[in-house]
Amino acid sequence: MLVKVVTQEPAGETHRITRVTTVRWPGADGAQCHLQFVSMQGWHRKEP
Repeated sequence: MLVKVVTQEPAGETHRITRVTTVRWPGADGAQCHLQFVSMQGWHRKEP
C-alpha cells in the first residue's frame, strides 16, 4: 500500500510518501502468517 499526502505551502507543494509492505506465508502448522512494515518513507518538494 502506498500513502501519498500533498500539502500546499508558500514555497510550493510538499509530497510525503510512505509505502507499507505486507508479506504472507504459510506457517509450519499450516496457519497463515503475515508481517507488515514500512518499506519506504520520504518526501520531496515541487517548487512553483
